[in-house]
Amino acid sequence: MISHSTTNTLKFHLQILGALKPEAWLQIEQLKRSLQLKPNESYIRKEGCLAYVAQGILKEYDPSYRKRPAIINFIGTDQCFVTRKQNQHNYIKACTPTLLYYW
Repeated sequence: MISHSTTNTLKFHLQILGALKPEAWLQIEQLKRSLQLKPNESYIRKEGCLAYVAQGILKEYDPSYRKRPAIINFIGTDQCFVTRKQNQHNYIKACTPTLLYYW
């Protein structure tokens, strides 16, 4: 279950972008999916998906034209990321136990 402080943090981040109606927040909560990742487990990216790291650290790899994929990004607690067509091939693995919410 989502903790109250995590809910408040996510809501705060969204309110920074603009006003958030109660109906919109209710729909965000209803459509939210959660995923627990252990270290070295992967998050399967789908185009158009928005994800929020509630707890933990993720690393993003780019396997393009490399024998060994390069780490190109770290995504930490309270950060969001969107999967677009151009970065869908970059895969994501957990560095630490991670709680991820996605839409």
